[in-house]
Amino acid sequence: MDSYDDRKNYCGPDGKFSFSRYIFGVDTNKCYWMHDMRYQCGGNDTSRRFADDCMLHCMVRHICKTYGWYHPLRYAALLQAWWRYVAVRLFGGKYFNKRSY
Repeated sequence: MDSYDDRKNYCGPDGKFSFSRYIFGVDTNKCYWMHDMRYQCGGNDTSRRFADDCMLHCMVRHICKTYGWYHPLRYAALLQAWWRYVAVRLFGGKYFNKRSY
């Protein structure tokens, strides 16, 4: 598996289409890298759901750490994270290394 490279944008499949690694100024690139590593490892549908959920929780954690509960950008960033999660749930399945155990 590849080690994390801060110069690379991991948000998107194979560099074909990608979102910005930033969500309202919060760098969430490591969340996408970890998600990609889980997709490479693969597994069953439960493994895929776990990878997607971990990505969402990672983004939420970074956003909440950056913006306090009182910051107006916090809620816009959380909404953007949710929509990215939904996009991965809807369209990311073909990039998951499906395996049966």
